[in-house]
Amino acid sequence: MIVLLTITAVILLPVIYDLLFPLKPPYLDNYFSAGQTFSSKWEGVTQYIIKQEGDKVYSRITLAPGSAGPPEHLHLDFDESATVSSGALTVKLDDTLSELKAGDRIWFPKGHYHTFSNKSSEDVVVTCDGPNDFVPVKFAYALAQFYPLFDSNSKLKMVHFFFKMSLFGRDFDSYVKEAPVNGQKTIKKILRPYARALGYKLYDERSRPR
Repeated sequence: MIVLLTITAVILLPVIYDLLFPLKPPYLDNYFSAGQTFSSKWEGVTQYIIKQEGDKVYSRITLAPGSAGPPEHLHLDFDESATVSSGALTVKLDDTLSELKAGDRIWFPKGHYHTFSNKSSEDVVVTCDGPNDFVPVKFAYALAQFYPLFDSNSKLKMVHFFFKMSLFGRDFDSYVKEAPVNGQKTIKKILRPYARALGYKLYDERSRPR
């Protein structure tokens, strides 16, 4: 009986704590500054901040030669658009592959799976500086926090990623193709209280753009 009560307490206490003491969102006013960068060697992507205006972030993205880019994913709350500034970019929207060159526009509507990569031997530069070429600051902030996890040598890096991702909830508005969207939402909700109990944080100074 004591063992059962102990197990129940271990399971429920993090949930109760999470309900009674909601996680405070990060303060993101003017968080990003022009000229800052953050990157992921795993994705082969470097993001250069052009500007932050309110809750919008504009950037220039460089894909290293042969970079795979992000996994196929979709967003529920925002479209993505940009212009290819240099190089040859491979994009996939739903099941359609396209090759874009300098001057071509990218548009990934919300609710559609997409990704991009660089199959060439030269850098590809994509610029997001048009009026609608922004991502929400909460999403950009989450990416900056996750990139070091992607590049970690830890065999448990994806475990760490899923626990930390759960803290962001819908602020990290990205859902991979390999699992149903609702299932991914449910996993976030389940993991969140235990991520907090295990000491995962919304902020890591090592992840701050420089």
